[in-house]
Amino acid sequence: MKNDELSEIIKAAKQGLGWAQYSLGKTYEYGTGVEQVYEIAVKWYTLAAEQGHADAQYSLGAMYSHGNGVPKNYKTAMKWYLLAADQRNADAQLAVGHAFKLGMGVEKNYQTAANWFTLAAEQGHVDAQWILGIMHQKSFLDGQQNFYEAVKWFSKAVAQDDYRSKVSLLEIYKTGFSVQDNHLSAANWFLKKETIKSAEHGYADAQYDLGSAYLIGEEVPKDNTTAAKWFVLAADQGHADAQYNLGLLYKDWRGVEKNEKAAVRWFTLAAEQKHASAQCNLGLMYHRGLGVLENHQTAAEWLILAVEQGDSLAESWLDVVMVEKWHIKENNQTALKWYTKAAVQGMSIAQVNLGYLYAYGKGISHDYQAAEKWFALAAEQGDLDAQYNLALMYYRGLGVGKNYKAALMWFSIATQRESANAQFNLGIMYENGHGVQTDYVRAYMWYKLANNHHSGLDENYRLYINREITNLSLKMTLAQLKKAEGIFFSFF
Repeated sequence: MKNDELSEIIKAAKQGLGWAQYSLGKTYEYGTGVEQVYEIAVKWYTLAAEQGHADAQYSLGAMYSHGNGVPKNYKTAMKWYLLAADQRNADAQLAVGHAFKLGMGVEKNYQTAANWFTLAAEQGHVDAQWILGIMHQKSFLDGQQNFYEAVKWFSKAVAQDDYRSKVSLLEIYKTGFSVQDNHLSAANWFLKKETIKSAEHGYADAQYDLGSAYLIGEEVPKDNTTAAKWFVLAADQGHADAQYNLGLLYKDWRGVEKNEKAAVRWFTLAAEQKHASAQCNLGLMYHRGLGVLENHQTAAEWLILAVEQGDSLAESWLDVVMVEKWHIKENNQTALKWYTKAAVQGMSIAQVNLGYLYAYGKGISHDYQAAEKWFALAAEQGDLDAQYNLALMYYRGLGVGKNYKAALMWFSIATQRESANAQFNLGIMYENGHGVQTDYVRAYMWYKLANNHHSGLDENYRLYINREITNLSLKMTLAQLKKAEGIFFSFF
């Protein structure tokens, strides 16, 4: 990469442009025209990912998965993979599939893995197509081989000149299963014919499959109206997926007249059958007052049910609902009730706010041990505020034994997200030898980094940091100051 091109990207990244932040992260990850520094790559990936940049979210997940620039953490990797996957990032969908297949950060589940692989494969991801073929060929799903599905996915990958799939097709051929060039089209014709016949005879699954085919235009012309017709027939028989899809059609005005009340009805029927996506959408309808009276408590109840089933979109919206309607300054008893319910399900924003309630006695009695418990759970999920507050509790010995090493660890993790408070406290620890060997150079560097934040710092706090920098510099040699300044500027 040319210097002028790199300069333009750095300028754009510092202006907060997500594409540039992602590009800069990639530059540092691979050392393209700069020294390879994973920590700096993580910094820029994080900034872009927090703006919703799907490629950055995937790359950040990969950094956590491999332990490049951050401690290896499969759960945090999974969080970022899911955010990218929900934006149809095929690489992320593949990564989520691998996580479920191998049980990395989540409970092993081959069917869920196959679902994610399918999403990536349908976008043409050759690795996903190959591994789906393997799963069907090797009896990963329901303990049964499915050569039709295996051949289907291997053939798609072969069309992209995938050698592994060619070898796998040959293996299937040796079993005596037909793999002639016209096999797939013949099989698809047969399956479509049988699906139509079954649908016309009233089989709900076939009606749903036929509706889905018309919805996406698979082997039939795309036709939302015809899709809705078949979904209604299946939905009336209690088919949850058909009910959910009907809800989407009525909500988004596709193939039917827009009818938010009808959308709520169908979402409700599917949600009552524990359909996670329907529960999530029903929660959003209540949150926004679409087709039903606005009711944030009911919205939270449905979103929590979806979160319990691992729906990442519901988790994101539950964050919004809770922050908007149960902020700890507004109604502490309501906050305590809903934060506790959501925190038990693993919601990090609820866990950290519970920590605040208990730590600072916001409308309830102080309970530092409870605060430490909830801060720790949220910190493990990557919540910056929780990481900082947990470090502070260990440093001051609030409700837990004073533990400088634990404080140092959590302050260090929080600095990866550029927490000025964490940076300043690390400076204090290095200056005074708390849990580490006294190191004026590192202390000076962390003080300077904390002071470098252009927003979010109280002016009195900034003056306090400047005073600490001045006092420390008087203890340092010229060589130490020069070294500290050099390390400080290497961050930018």
